[in-house]
Order: sequence, then C-alpha cells, then structure tokens
Amino acid sequence: MQTILDDGHGKRLVFLESTPQKLRFDEISKGHTRPVQPHIHLKQTQRFEVKSGTLAMRLGKKEQILRAGESVIIPAGIPHTYWNPYDQEVHVYIELEPALNYQRFFESVYGLTREGLLPSPHPLLGALLLNEYELYVQGLPILFQKVTFGILASVARTLGYKVWKPDYRALDSLATSDSTLISEPNSSIQRRSL
Repeated sequence: MQTILDDGHGKRLVFLESTPQKLRFDEISKGHTRPVQPHIHLKQTQRFEVKSGTLAMRLGKKEQILRAGESVIIPAGIPHTYWNPYDQEVHVYIELEPALNYQRFFESVYGLTREGLLPSPHPLLGALLLNEYELYVQGLPILFQKVTFGILASVARTLGYKVWKPDYRALDSLATSDSTLISEPNSSIQRRSL
C-alpha cells in the first residue's frame, strides 16, 4: 500500500515505508521547480537517488548535479537544498533515517501549500512548523532558532495556529497507474557522500 501527496503545483510524493526508524518515498517534480528552503536536519541522515531526470543540489556551499543512477548521502547537520531547474520531470527516491514523524511533516507542508499558506507563511505559522518538526533554516544560529521559534511556536499554539489537519493526510492507494512511482534503492548506482 502506498500513500500519495500532491502539492497542487507539480510536485507529488509517494510514501513507500513509514516507520519510526525510516521514511522512504518517491518525489516526482515537474520541470523548473523552485529550490526547497535551505535547511538542516540535526538528527537525520538523508539519502537521495535520482531514478530519472536531473536534480540540482547544494550541500553546504557545494553545488552538484545528480543524474539518473546517481545518489548522495547527506549526514545530519549538513545544510542542503535541492530543485529541478530543467524542463523534464525528475523522479527521486528519498530516505530519511530516523523518520522522526516526517511523513506528518510532509503532509503538513503539502497541505499548507495547497491552501496557499506556503511557501511564504505567516511568521507564527512558519515558526510553529519548524519547531514542531525540529527543522532548522540555513543561515541562522541553531540555538537562536530553538529559542526564538520555540517562543513563537508557543504563541502560535495559543492563538490556535495548526500545521497539520486531518484533511492533509496522505491518500492511501492500493495501486498506481504509473509503475515508475514504485522504487526500491538500486545497489549498483553511483554513490556520493560528503
């Protein structure tokens, strides 16, 4: 069984596994998507494997291009972003270890995006989202973010802000008409690490 999210702007996720230890999913993005906000996971390792198309990434200050069959492992604590600057669609297999409730994070981001509340959220909503899922933006000291976003998130909760609603939940699907959405990691691909 798979669960599927669509942000309404040409990006969709197909969840393949969601346990406390690991989140595995496919991300399929149309051409010319904007970069994901540069961010840092302090407790998670992330693995990207390009199944088709080409993905641009920035890891720390280093930019690189991943093509079909290539992968990269991003250790916890490394600032990163990625995007599809090309005309063709890109299909990427992604793993997060440990999962840390990140399926719920993606449900929140996609639901807020569909409602038009992202990518430029109200500051209280943005602080609540980052605080709730222990995600940090690149360029601000982590301690500053923990304290400031923690305070703003408390205010947001008091005022009734929510980053997740039941209608944000990913849809269950027994099958998909596009068999390319079903991925397993390929042990013969070219791997890169930082």
